[in-house]
Amino acid sequence: MQKKESNKSDQRLIDKVIKVAYGDAGIVNWLYIRFKALTNNEIKSLIEDYKRTAAAVHNLKQEDVPEHVIDKVNNYKNSSIQKKAKFSAISYGFFTLWNKKAIPATVFGILILIIVSFLLVRVPTQTPKYSKAEIELAEKQLKQSLAVVGKAFQTAEKSFSEEVLNNQINKKLNRGYYLVNNILIGG
Repeated sequence: MQKKESNKSDQRLIDKVIKVAYGDAGIVNWLYIRFKALTNNEIKSLIEDYKRTAAAVHNLKQEDVPEHVIDKVNNYKNSSIQKKAKFSAISYGFFTLWNKKAIPATVFGILILIIVSFLLVRVPTQTPKYSKAEIELAEKQLKQSLAVVGKAFQTAEKSFSEEVLNNQINKKLNRGYYLVNNILIGG
C-alpha cells in the first residue's frame, strides 16, 4: 500500500516537472518544482532533460516532416474520427442517460421491487386449520348476527312504511287532491 502511494506521488511529481519543462504549469506548480529542484539534484536533472526535449519538440517544423507522412496522418485521423463519431454519439447518449441520478435510482428501485415481490410470492402461505368446535361456534355467531340485522331491517321497514309513507306522502296527496278539487270546482 505504501509503495502504491509512493508511486502515485512520484508520478504526480514527474507530471508537474514535465508541465514546468514544457511551460504548461501554473505559477504554484512552477514555484513548487523550482523549490524542489533547489533541494533535490534528481529533480533538477529531470527538469533539464525535459527542457531539452521540449526545446527539440518546439523547434520541429512542418517542413522537416515529409508530405506523404502528413497526408497519411490526416487520412488516418479523419477516418478514425468518422468511426469514432458514430460510436461516441451512441456512447455519449448512453452515458449521459445513465449519469443522471434519477435513472439509476429508478432502476435500483425496480430491482428492489422485483426482489421483494419475488420473495413474497415464494413464501408459502399457510392456510389456517380450524377445529369443528370453532367452525360450529362461528356459524352460531353468524346466525345470531344475521338475526339481529334482520330484526333491525324489519323495524326500519315498519317505521318507514308507517311514519314516512303514511304521514308524509298522505299529507302531500291530500293537499294535491284539495288543490285539484278547488281548481275543478272553482273555488
